[in-house]
Amino acid sequence: MGFCPDCGSNEPLTEHASKTTASPARTATLEAILADDPPRQPIGMGEFDRVLGGGLVPGSVVLVGGEPGVGKSTLLLQAAACRVQEGGSAVIVTAEESARQVGMRARRLGVDQLAGERLHLIADPDVERVIAAANQLRPDLVVIDSIQTVSSPGVDGAPGGVTQVRESGARLLRFAKESGIAVVMVGHVTKDGGLAGPKLLEHMVDAPLDIYVNVVGGWQIAEPACDLPVALAVVSSLHNMPLGATAAWGEVGLGGEVRSVSFHARREDEARRIGVERVVASPPDRRFDLRSALLAVKLW
Repeated sequence: MGFCPDCGSNEPLTEHASKTTASPARTATLEAILADDPPRQPIGMGEFDRVLGGGLVPGSVVLVGGEPGVGKSTLLLQAAACRVQEGGSAVIVTAEESARQVGMRARRLGVDQLAGERLHLIADPDVERVIAAANQLRPDLVVIDSIQTVSSPGVDGAPGGVTQVRESGARLLRFAKESGIAVVMVGHVTKDGGLAGPKLLEHMVDAPLDIYVNVVGGWQIAEPACDLPVALAVVSSLHNMPLGATAAWGEVGLGGEVRSVSFHARREDEARRIGVERVVASPPDRRFDLRSALLAVKLW
């Protein structure tokens, strides 16, 4: 330009770097930190608490992953309700479903009467508004369902993109550490079984948990009829009670109903042919649920 646009001077322009002095970081002795070490907060679900080493650590961040429909949202809704029963409070942030949908699931699970007024629902994908609400409520637990559907308004990119997932995760991590509130984030998985999003997300959290069922012998579970035998096997393992020679098939819904599948008569004939006398399945002509199936194998 040849002159200063502010004062009109034609003297040469020079750059002056400003010097900033950072304030020193806060320090604390190890003895003081251990003296103020808060106890773990039990969820109230035995297996969940066992996986977490006895309960949630205040200020920790846990990432729960699993395939769509495996029950991540249902499990964490039950966990939040159990935490309330233990005397705590919880917030569920639902960016994938409406608050009414989550309420209907709570009613189906029978936890709506247990949660009372200490379980709050937030149907908002904005991370900053969610954090502001959590700072007001001050719960013991915040559930983010899911990290792929929330976003930070100051970051470019659509929800679920690498940048948004990374920055939203970092913002929630900072919130957890500063507030001492435990955060559990739901994460989707890819076709290969890994957690979707940047790999950095797994390194940011304190504990990544993958929910899946492993079948021995190289088998792969692809048919919905495998739902019921998997459910029976899980309960059998929980109670340390072997099922013995049993054939089972049926699709299990989120409400515990067992739906009939095709070729019921043919499956039953094949089971009898190989010598399996006890068959547990949903008959095509009447209602059947998971409780009835457990009663049939003496696990209820």
